[in-house]
Amino acid sequence: MDTFTQSPNFLISPKYPWASVNGASLHRVILDECFGLSSDQDHRLETLSDPELDWDLFLHLVSTSGLARSMGDLIKDPHVRKLAPASFPGVLKEQAGGEGMKLALCRHVLRLIQEAMTELGIEGVLLKGAALTVRAWDLGEPVPAKTPGDIDFLVSEHDAIALRDALLKLGFS
Repeated sequence: MDTFTQSPNFLISPKYPWASVNGASLHRVILDECFGLSSDQDHRLETLSDPELDWDLFLHLVSTSGLARSMGDLIKDPHVRKLAPASFPGVLKEQAGGEGMKLALCRHVLRLIQEAMTELGIEGVLLKGAALTVRAWDLGEPVPAKTPGDIDFLVSEHDAIALRDALLKLGFS
């Protein structure tokens, strides 16, 4: 279990040593990139130029948080091309492609769940990230920056058992 300490801007984990160097700054760059926010280019360049920045850990953070798909424009940035290791663009593209596949799988799984619920006459509420993703699909908007990692929905206690059994028959575990 990580022990966290509080800095003025950020919770710092010893698991991510770069966090103590410029973690808040790096998170700002990541969030700006993912959400298409205009960022202070001097601040961004300063953060990405930091010799203490561990690009492998940066990639790990982005890929394990489900944000690689949203960071495609980062590899086009001339400063990133100059500062990042040569492998960075390829690894980020690979991670983004994996998240794209995960998003397609999410859509397929949601359809299977919807079909099972319809067949059983069950009503429920889709929650959290998957709900935001479906809303974006329905409205023709860009899907959220973070790829959903799971699907959360709420059904009545009585319906939950029947739905669980139906999903198990479909191969869910």
